[in-house]
Amino acid sequence: MAVIILSQDLVRVVYGAGYLQAPLYLAAYSTLFLLTGLGYAVTDNLFNGAGETKLTFKTSIVYLSVFVAAAPALTWVYGVLGLITAHLISNLASTFYALILAHKRFRVKINLQGQIRIYLTSALSAISAVAILNLSSLSILNLLMGAAAYFIICLTLTPIVKCIDKQDLENLKQIFSKIKILKPIATLILKYEDPFIAH
Repeated sequence: MAVIILSQDLVRVVYGAGYLQAPLYLAAYSTLFLLTGLGYAVTDNLFNGAGETKLTFKTSIVYLSVFVAAAPALTWVYGVLGLITAHLISNLASTFYALILAHKRFRVKINLQGQIRIYLTSALSAISAVAILNLSSLSILNLLMGAAAYFIICLTLTPIVKCIDKQDLENLKQIFSKIKILKPIATLILKYEDPFIAH
């Protein structure tokens, strides 16, 4: 969500103002990662980790079939944006098919209530961040302010909306305590979130 709303300033800072259509392409492509809450890039790891590589192959066939059918026409009509759209549609189809396979084989299903909370937190953080964008004529300043606003609001809302609980916080503390480079930053973030979690 952060990359989507900050795509214009991000492209301007990294590549310059000459890439007029790049922000749209970046934002469109980034919507793919919103499927993560539905199992995108997760189910394949589940299948492979369980030794069920045939299931991964089946989801890849679904992706390829939809992409081959959709990409030529969409690219012909809409160009790069059409190609990205075909990629998104193909991933959506393979993600839903992977969920069906995961449920049948492992009785795995989405925690829908939890996912709705995460998406809600991301959306509210994005809306709040958008409100302060374009306050400056400098893209770098907009990027920094927008990213900071999104990050702070998201960190604040995550425990309030109950995307994480006390046990999640303890687990994160243990994980990051073993990563020396990230430990100081993670400690500050987790200390910030702690008061917002119901004990």
